[in-house]
Formats: sequence, C-alpha cells, structure tokens
Amino acid sequence: MAHKNYRVVDSFENEARNRCVDIVIHADGRHGFQEWRREPEDPGNWSLMCDDGGTGYASAADATAAARTRVAWFTGHHETRR
Repeated sequence: MAHKNYRVVDSFENEARNRCVDIVIHADGRHGFQEWRREPEDPGNWSLMCDDGGTGYASAADATAAARTRVAWFTGHHETRR
C-alpha cells in the first residue's frame, strides 16, 4: 500500500452525504484539497474525483476558498463537516 504524504485537516460533505471535500496538509507544509464521491451501490468506499495536490496553498483557509471556486456543489455550501 502506498504511503500518503498528506494529512486531512478538515472535511466537508454535501447534504446527500455522497460527495465530500477534504482539506489536506502535505508533508512539506503546503495545503490542498481533494474532492471525493460515494456511490449508492458501494456506500463504504469513496472514489477520488479531483486532487489539486500540485497547486499548494499557504493555509487551510486558502485551500478551502480555492475548493469553493472549483467544486460546483461546494460553492455556497453550508458548513457540514464529516
């Protein structure tokens, strides 16, 4: 199994609980975000849809703001943390 070089610092779900955005911090201190989805047929597993790992933001707040502009369902989304 591959070793992750990041840690999730915050996570937000949509109301249907089938999409989420994780805010991560990489080993080098950069922040980023990932968008995940969960299919009804396979409720235990999440599939990665978007990983901006190469971008890098100075803070978790900056990564969250970037995710809000790039992830359609997350734009204007109310705070629902996982």
